[in-house]
Amino acid sequence: MQIEVPQIYRGITSNLIATTYPTTLQGSVAFTINGSPLSASITVNSGKATFPFVTQSLGWQDIGVSFSQLNNPNVFGVAHMWVNVLPSKGPAIIYFAPPRTALAYGQSQIFEITSPSGAISSFTAAGGCIASGLTITAISGSGECILSANAPYGQGYEGAIANTSLKLVLGTQTAKILSRSEQQGSGRNIDLITGDNRTNAGMGINWKVIKGDANCSTASGAHFARARILGPCTIQGTAHGVAGVWAPYVVTQVLDTPARAVSGRQVAQYQKSLLPPPS
Repeated sequence: MQIEVPQIYRGITSNLIATTYPTTLQGSVAFTINGSPLSASITVNSGKATFPFVTQSLGWQDIGVSFSQLNNPNVFGVAHMWVNVLPSKGPAIIYFAPPRTALAYGQSQIFEITSPSGAISSFTAAGGCIASGLTITAISGSGECILSANAPYGQGYEGAIANTSLKLVLGTQTAKILSRSEQQGSGRNIDLITGDNRTNAGMGINWKVIKGDANCSTASGAHFARARILGPCTIQGTAHGVAGVWAPYVVTQVLDTPARAVSGRQVAQYQKSLLPPPS
């Protein structure tokens, strides 16, 4: 038979493994340390038996194991291995990456969590966010999200738990605003948005002219938003926020008369308006 003993560190659990040959033998094993009993009888399964071992002693230790066959005490085996028990490296350190400090409502972040002791055994979230695997999603736009990771013992390190927090902030509303190259319409009427006149949060958008109101006017409803353009102007769309969830929405469009919608007379009038006053 054979015994496998990893490097052992004081106060850290390590698995002692006994293997019988042939592996079809039925029976049990018992582990010893320095000749004294260490474990009760452990049944061999498919030629192997494992015992979780921890010691507070330092220095060289004689780890042994003995095998007894089921219903035949005349078949037995013994194996020994010396191991030098070293001091523990202390609690494991847990690293969270990327080092984020805030997360917006509806936003998700995939974390990479590592530790020199081995793979993280658990990762949980509490507060205004939820965890799925290593992905965190904010379900609130205020308060905090507490992340907790558990590192196992291993590689000479003790197991450890580490926490980190994320500040939760209001989500950013978006809308399918048409760019200047995408804007469509007939004559001097230009569509400002595609789809219904709402943000991704379902909030209706209100439009108004904030500069050049002599050249523009706006009209909007549940499913459209367009401007009537006679010359350069600036149009602003706004939508209310939702307390604790969404920030208010603001978008600004700088528009000018579409070339296809301008008559020669209008061009002349527009150009004349740009001339300096007579001296």
